[in-house]
Amino acid sequence: MTVFRCKMCGANLTVTPGMEICECESCGTNQTLPKFTDERRVTMYERANHFRRNSEFDKAMNMYEQILNEDRTDAEAYWSIVLCRYGIEYVEDPSTRKRVPTINRSQHTSIFADEDYKEALKCATLSQKSIFESEAKTIDDIQKGILEISRKEEPFDVFICYKESDSEGARTKDSVIANDIYHQLTREGFKVFFAAITLEDKLGQAYEPYIFAALNSAKVMIVLGTRPEYFNAPWVKNEWSRYLKIIKSDPKKILIPAYRDMDAYDLPEEFSFLQAQDMAKIGFMNDLIHGIKKVVNADKDNKPSVSVNVPETVIYNKINEGTGVEQALKRATFLLEDGDWNSASTYFEKALDLQPECAEAYVGKLMLEYGIRRREDLSKQTKPFTHNEHFVRALKFADGNLKKELEKYDNDVILGIVASLEEDFEKAVTEKDFETLIERAQIISYHDGIDEFVERCENGKLISHKEMIYSSAIKIKETAKYYEDYLKLISMFGQITDYKDSTDKIAECNEALDRLSATDSKCVICREKEGIKTFVPGDPAKCCEKCMMRLNLLYMNKGRRSDACTGSIQYLSERMQYIARKTVRDRIQSIIDTYTDSIPEFKEKQAEQAIALEKPVREKTEYELQEEKRLREEEQRRRDEERRKEIERQKQIIIEKNAAYEYDVQVVIDKASGGTDTDMLRHVLAQNATSGWKLHSVVIDKISDGAPIGQTILVFERRIKAQDGK
Repeated sequence: MTVFRCKMCGANLTVTPGMEICECESCGTNQTLPKFTDERRVTMYERANHFRRNSEFDKAMNMYEQILNEDRTDAEAYWSIVLCRYGIEYVEDPSTRKRVPTINRSQHTSIFADEDYKEALKCATLSQKSIFESEAKTIDDIQKGILEISRKEEPFDVFICYKESDSEGARTKDSVIANDIYHQLTREGFKVFFAAITLEDKLGQAYEPYIFAALNSAKVMIVLGTRPEYFNAPWVKNEWSRYLKIIKSDPKKILIPAYRDMDAYDLPEEFSFLQAQDMAKIGFMNDLIHGIKKVVNADKDNKPSVSVNVPETVIYNKINEGTGVEQALKRATFLLEDGDWNSASTYFEKALDLQPECAEAYVGKLMLEYGIRRREDLSKQTKPFTHNEHFVRALKFADGNLKKELEKYDNDVILGIVASLEEDFEKAVTEKDFETLIERAQIISYHDGIDEFVERCENGKLISHKEMIYSSAIKIKETAKYYEDYLKLISMFGQITDYKDSTDKIAECNEALDRLSATDSKCVICREKEGIKTFVPGDPAKCCEKCMMRLNLLYMNKGRRSDACTGSIQYLSERMQYIARKTVRDRIQSIIDTYTDSIPEFKEKQAEQAIALEKPVREKTEYELQEEKRLREEEQRRRDEERRKEIERQKQIIIEKNAAYEYDVQVVIDKASGGTDTDMLRHVLAQNATSGWKLHSVVIDKISDGAPIGQTILVFERRIKAQDGK
């Protein structure tokens, strides 16, 4: 039985392997089911459906794509992608109480023409296909209604995208800023879509037709926010991600990210190629209005007159007739200074069409790629130009002066990177800090002195790793109480004997072990949890045997066994032998008692002997009684010794008959970041394999509850004698 959630309401569905459709007991919806091949597939579907139900359609679509990468015949995955593409959300109809689809991402194309829908039908069974076709018909009818309404709406110039309310339902700061921008743009004569005002007379109606119409007609979208999470809120992201897809088919449209009280680097990754605006800067509103006017007016100016019917090729030829390379470059430079990136790129391309070896045009393309308006700002970049295609071509076709200028910019960038690396090196503390510096240094690995810098980072990384182990050990030492605490400390300090006073700390731990050895008479490993002061219930010998094995696993590090560790092992070994002898003696006596109780004749004879001896005993002197007691004790000791020898003989026979193995344990301390040191693990495994050792088992153990690192304990075995002594 597999528990799966309803894709309409989220209630639990109980399904069995092989089921293709299922009816939800909660909402009554009859729905298709995916292919449940294993628990991992179930988990992937649950996560994808969770994103879709929460309107995070892009995340959900990526998960469904991963499922299809593993199985291209899963009809449910294709259908789920269709639901995400059209932004389908199932809501409850108040009148019928049934779940009906609503569209949040309208498309111009019909769902029947969708390629994923066609694949879903192709891979579906007959019962699944029937449900897909029925739902598709419902969705298509809803979409036709949306398109009908949207065609009647007047076009917009600007679409303002923002988050209206926070998690507690209160109005956000973004909403207040958006309201101010709306009124200022409206006063400038623009038709602006601002949800709080534009949709206020649409209460009780579906908003999607009006949002769809505004998204497709608006020439500019302003996405504003004061927090990174507001930009990625589901409905905000739903709007700007849809607009970015529209831009791909209509490059004349532009999206302007506007931020405040946050770092520009925290904007969504999808905005990395766009020129973002800081709303806190003086003149932001003037620049915004100026930029919008250029886009809106340019679109109006480019509309052809109704009375003139000139072929497009003729217009193109007339433009080229009057446009030389110099004029195109000059026009592109002005557009670049104004931040009109799309138009500037068009004129740089025109210049390259006329002169493919124009170095100035490649410099302009380089500036566009880095999003800068002035050439001197090239020297302020944080990435070198060495491998940039536009820079390489500009350098190739440049004359003497331009070539020197470009080389100077590249050198300034490299020097800036080096200075930044040195500055961050002084601030680096953790192992992760030094690893990041090494990665950053790789982009200028060809620069003189970088190898030396990387070496310094490697040394800093090693020292940081040792400091992490040392700090963790000191923290443990402050609360150390038991034998095993000090054994752990010796293991940790033993890893960094050349760092600070680790050698002295090992000596202090050895002294503490000596004190505990002199006072503790019980198995210390049995007290691994505070408050446990006695042996584990059951066979004491097995208890100590278990503790002995754990002690070997934890602290017998090859080549680094300390005197204290050896002493503790000897102590436990002797303790085990004593308990084993006592346990065997008690068991034998128990067998004798059971045997004598089961034979009435032997019990009666034993009673008669006791009665016969009772009278003479009363007449014996005190000396005779003491002597008899001594003789009985000697006889008992003799019998115990014989039993011990017999047990040892039987053990020796078993040892000689069976195969014999030797064991070795090695401990690998984790990285300071808490991750497993895989390089060291590979080295240890390879080194032992060449010596004939085989990996027996692996134990992963945290050094302590508060320690940020742990240890991986590898147990190796090697046979030293075959069975039957061969």
